[in-house]
Amino acid sequence: MFHSKTMQVDPLPANLVSIAWLLVLGAMAPMLDSTMVNIAVNQLRIDFGTSLALIQWTVTGFILAMGAAVPFSSWLVDRFSGKMVYFWSEIAFGVASLLAGLSGNVEMLIALRIVQGFAAGMIMPVMFLSLIHISEPTRRTPISYAVFCLKKKKNNRHPLTARIQD
Repeated sequence: MFHSKTMQVDPLPANLVSIAWLLVLGAMAPMLDSTMVNIAVNQLRIDFGTSLALIQWTVTGFILAMGAAVPFSSWLVDRFSGKMVYFWSEIAFGVASLLAGLSGNVEMLIALRIVQGFAAGMIMPVMFLSLIHISEPTRRTPISYAVFCLKKKKNNRHPLTARIQD
């Protein structure tokens, strides 16, 4: 909690920091994986003996599935718990990653990259929701600002609403 007279912020509880680190570290692989295959597209084209147009679907399918998963993740969190959705998304991402690495043909690789992208697309929004959900109600606004990288100006007005208030 923020004390305006002393200009100090109480430290976050250790369990909240541990959970936040776990959630963020779990989201690292999906974030990196969305761009990692771009580097290997030419080598994948050579290894699978296929056209560049076909092998680029490994990247395109991943990104499209990632975007399609975002609204679906909200529905799953409402239906189940954020912890379960995050856990099974991580499992699905890991299994799809393993199987994509072992794929024997380009069609199987593309299909597994789509599954991988769908799982990755659920991890990020669920991580943000979980960070906000596990925080104390008095810390939700500062944590929301931290999560979404919004910063207040020195006059203590939010930059997005400053023009509206003037």
